[in-house]
Amino acid sequence: MQRNQDTWPDDHYRELIESIYNNILTSPFVGSKRGSLDHVLLDGGHRTEALVRFTNDKFKITCPDTNEEKLWSELTEKSKAEFYQHTLDFIIYDNLTPLQEETLYFKLNNSLPLTPGEVVNGFETVPICRLARELGDHYTDKMKQFFKRGIEGQNLRADSSNLMFMLLRNFNQHKIVKGEKLTKKEELKEVCETLRDTVIDEDTLRSNVACLFRIIESKRMDDPYLLMILPTVQAIMLKHRVGLSKLEPGEIDERTAKYAYLISKFLFEIEKSTNPLNKNWQSLKRKPDDDTIKGVQNPSSPANCAKRVEIFTEWLASRE
Repeated sequence: MQRNQDTWPDDHYRELIESIYNNILTSPFVGSKRGSLDHVLLDGGHRTEALVRFTNDKFKITCPDTNEEKLWSELTEKSKAEFYQHTLDFIIYDNLTPLQEETLYFKLNNSLPLTPGEVVNGFETVPICRLARELGDHYTDKMKQFFKRGIEGQNLRADSSNLMFMLLRNFNQHKIVKGEKLTKKEELKEVCETLRDTVIDEDTLRSNVACLFRIIESKRMDDPYLLMILPTVQAIMLKHRVGLSKLEPGEIDERTAKYAYLISKFLFEIEKSTNPLNKNWQSLKRKPDDDTIKGVQNPSSPANCAKRVEIFTEWLASRE
């Protein structure tokens, strides 16, 4: 549930360690005990990261006994012993249900507003949100590599969860419900709540997402795709019944392989100004390459995704 570690500047980590040395009070760590050696951290992720980084020589502090800049391994035994003698406060809740952990997490994080992706990550008891967090972590690098503005800023864990949540909703409902990430937190909370009791087929959804990224990985363009391509490829998959059945991990069926080739070729060809369908395609972008073509305000809307599927279907028919 915790924020991505890079949402704290490096100076904050150093200041936290020096605060411990200088007996400046830090707020308590809050956790939930699930077993004798199994605790869930509900508040204190950055402070825990600071301790781990410091004792692994990731940054220097001003040494308390010499005022020199030193790594943990360079400190005197006296300074290390002094560090170990300082106490930290922990509030550990026992016998909380997962829903109670989730509720407490949201209450504890009111002081620093949650981003939309952190809202998704916080809904631990909502199956589709939990899966979005898991698959978001897994596909973060690919989403960064293949798409412009797919994942932005430093909070990769949250941003990837939000984007994956969009993809999973579309696959789960077998239509493009939303073609872009939700940015309004209250709206996102309401959507997550409505999906709390929704039964999902996790294995099939994992397979759907795996097939989607197999298709994306077949790209022929050197530049990253515009983000609108993600729901567009989903819409093509749904329209042409590609990659929607459950497959074993690593397995790829003939139809998926065929469409991976076709879609990558289509997305490459359609960008050429000489392609007869280019003007139709350009008109569905927010900022067309051709200044004489008026773009659309919301290129990732379900309606515009459907129009791009029609262009693909027309292109496909011309090849047969």
